[in-house]
Amino acid sequence: MKRYSIAIIIMFNTLFSYAQKTGTDNYSVVIDKIKSTYNSKDYKGFYNLLSPYFKSQQSEKDMESFLKDNVFAYFGNITSISYLNEKEGFKHYKTECEKGNLELLLACNEKLQIEGFTLLPYEEKIITTKKDFLSDNKKQTALDLKVDSIVSHFMSNPTNAGLSIGIIQNGETHFYHYGEIKKGSHQLPSDSSLYEIGSISKTFTGILLSQALIDKKIALNDDIRKYLPKECTTLNYKGNPVTVKHLVTHASRIPRIPSNLDQQSNYDPLNPYKNYDKNMVYKYLSTLELDTVPGYIIDYSNTGMALLGIILENVYKQSYAELLDKYISTPLDMKKTFVNVPNNQLVNYATGYNDKGEKTPHWDLGDQAGAGGIKSSIKDMTLYLQKNINDALPVIKKAHEFQLKYK
Repeated sequence: MKRYSIAIIIMFNTLFSYAQKTGTDNYSVVIDKIKSTYNSKDYKGFYNLLSPYFKSQQSEKDMESFLKDNVFAYFGNITSISYLNEKEGFKHYKTECEKGNLELLLACNEKLQIEGFTLLPYEEKIITTKKDFLSDNKKQTALDLKVDSIVSHFMSNPTNAGLSIGIIQNGETHFYHYGEIKKGSHQLPSDSSLYEIGSISKTFTGILLSQALIDKKIALNDDIRKYLPKECTTLNYKGNPVTVKHLVTHASRIPRIPSNLDQQSNYDPLNPYKNYDKNMVYKYLSTLELDTVPGYIIDYSNTGMALLGIILENVYKQSYAELLDKYISTPLDMKKTFVNVPNNQLVNYATGYNDKGEKTPHWDLGDQAGAGGIKSSIKDMTLYLQKNINDALPVIKKAHEFQLKYK
């Protein structure tokens, strides 16, 4: 194994919600235990830091082999661990070792048990500052100046291309745009610029579910197998089914990421869902073994919300894009909100970049649209926010009903 072929041990679906709730100060306790057990070669002690779910996916023997043969053999003892930042549910740490440096990504649950643990080669980030960037901020009002004081720091980083901001204050909407819609274009983003809104799409899926409840197309306590092919009949835990409510509240026990994601044709990790269709979802569910009774543990699940979108397509016999347009975009007059960006709008479609400032492809979510496939403008999203604040439609009000007890 090459020195820097450090494998990702695990990124579990439980890490997202827990990592948001547990403070960095509490993590320091776990960091100290990681360092002490690793340096003393107490691999059993290290293994006991893991959560029960992590242990069910990673054997003690494999963990020991990884730490001893793939980490210690090349890097030696850990000399220090220092906090860097937090991104996508992980806390990042620079981990200095006797023979080199690593980057530790860590996520813990509320009991300070390790839910997600990753070691990667550490890359020193050398950041220069960018002083000149486009902006339509007039810097006249107190709000203008406050926004600019915050955004200028973000825009000074040359890896960042641009952004659009919408603020609702005292019933009035304010828009600000910075940078470029694409690096080198010298085109300032506008109210009509389109962005991939990612998991905010899940809130739209929740509203579409509420519409299905109003239309009596579906019920919250329905066994989801009612809406799935026969090959999914084994999807239960000791006779306890996954219900529609479990999907929308992330209590289904369906993992965040499907294990057969990389088995799709022409799999591209930079566009990971491009060819992952509903048939592959059904195949995955036909072999999935739930780890406990659905409805009692909340774990963020992209797969669960994507599945809800597919079920809504099945009950209405319409595509997710058609449902979005019919029940949300058109009633709310959101003219720049799409699943599939029309050709005449591609000129407004913002280019994405990674944390190194490198261009990345747009994601094609396909049958996974319900989890994160919507593209929208800042004008539409600010309107969407306002309509949700005001419960502007009966279906939106229904979507805001609390579901506190899971059954």
